[in-house]
Amino acid sequence: MNEENDLRKAAQKLQALGYEWKGDEWVKPAPPETYGCHCDLATYEGQKPDGCVLDIGRAVDCVYAQQLLREGKGRDDCHEWRPVVFVSA
Repeated sequence: MNEENDLRKAAQKLQALGYEWKGDEWVKPAPPETYGCHCDLATYEGQKPDGCVLDIGRAVDCVYAQQLLREGKGRDDCHEWRPVVFVSA
């Protein structure tokens, strides 16, 4: 009974840390991908991917946004809206 209690407590701790029981082992799922706009990165040195102008209603500030809106599309349809890759220095 004591061993069962210990196992239950260990499982609760793992779940609290974000682990999930998959198949026959505890695994920690990968964090969801973060997306950002990459269109200024080639033009301005040192820039990092940022938010989409469509999210703040500023389609006029982007060469792609107005066309996307005319086509009834959104930021997820833009070729510049891509996953952000974090690199350690």
